[in-house]
Amino acid sequence: MSGVDRLKEELSWLRLTFGIVLVIDASMIAWLFQHYEGSTVVVRVAVGSAIAFVTGVGAWLNLVAMKRFKKLGVER
Repeated sequence: MSGVDRLKEELSWLRLTFGIVLVIDASMIAWLFQHYEGSTVVVRVAVGSAIAFVTGVGAWLNLVAMKRFKKLGVER
């Protein structure tokens, strides 16, 4: 497999994982808004921490993908 094909395959996997992370993040945010009043402070903090972590993972995946795009020579 050539280097370009390998980078394209990596970008495909990064796109898939980024999409999954994005859906999980949006779902947790929606759950928090829907259950905010009925949940305890501990649950709110735990879900808020999980949202922050998943958002960070999404940002990291985006940075990794941007580095791969630069290797391919794709400019924004």
